[in-house]
Amino acid sequence: WAAKSKRLREASPFGSNPNWRLISCIVKARDQLRQEMFAQRLIQEFHHIFVAAKIPLWLHPYNIIATSSEAGLIETIVDAKSIDSIKKDSPNVVTLQDYFIGRFGGRGSPGYKRAVRNFVQSMAGYSVVSYLLNIKDRHNGNLMIDAEGHVIHIDFGFLLSNSPGGNLEFERSPFKLTNEMAQVMGGTSSGAWKLFRKLSIQGYVEACRHANKFMLMVDILYPGNEKMPCFLQGRDYVLSSLSERFGVDLSRRERAARMGRLIDTAYGNWTTRAYDQFQRLSLGISK
Repeated sequence: WAAKSKRLREASPFGSNPNWRLISCIVKARDQLRQEMFAQRLIQEFHHIFVAAKIPLWLHPYNIIATSSEAGLIETIVDAKSIDSIKKDSPNVVTLQDYFIGRFGGRGSPGYKRAVRNFVQSMAGYSVVSYLLNIKDRHNGNLMIDAEGHVIHIDFGFLLSNSPGGNLEFERSPFKLTNEMAQVMGGTSSGAWKLFRKLSIQGYVEACRHANKFMLMVDILYPGNEKMPCFLQGRDYVLSSLSERFGVDLSRRERAARMGRLIDTAYGNWTTRAYDQFQRLSLGISK
């Protein structure tokens, strides 16, 4: 993307302007983007909290502008591909670990270690956010890997109180944590896995300190937006379930213990495997 930006700036009659910037975006029509905008605003707030607390969890909030009730612009995540695309476009890639070895160098190389650390920090960040916001539909078309090894979640049509399949709540895992993802970290006995657990616990405990801020953001948005899919089950349900996930009545130690249990529940969860299999059979999305 940097090379493309440089090339187009040199060709642009406005390229000498110091504020010149190339932005890639998707133009969408016949699609409500208000919920996507709201999700990104919440993710951005989590990002600010982790930065302020100096906890190295990584998130990538991106810009969304709704220009009408059924149209808008979505900022493209550059230098990144979905896990589904990676597997389909690379014949030698069977697992994510295959991709990391081929893309970032052999195990033990500086590039590979750096990419795995980026993967761990972003996995921890999105695991905390996915649980707290109850984000669903986490198939491999909605998970991207960037040029530095970070995982980035996109498409937030299901969160807070709605889920795919007519709200059947089939995805029972608190967040997506497959055996394949653990392999990238070196397995459950590796230092990277231990770092993932540590960062996830730290991030969850810190986020819970700000529960009132997130509940207020949701409560303020609700009037006038009652028909947004994320409010399917009503204001009281959304706020009470948020309160429960944030553990407002728990101590710091109890919150840390909860996140440890959530990681154990999420790892290799059978509903995650089954949902990925369903997406493969119905839409051809790679597991």
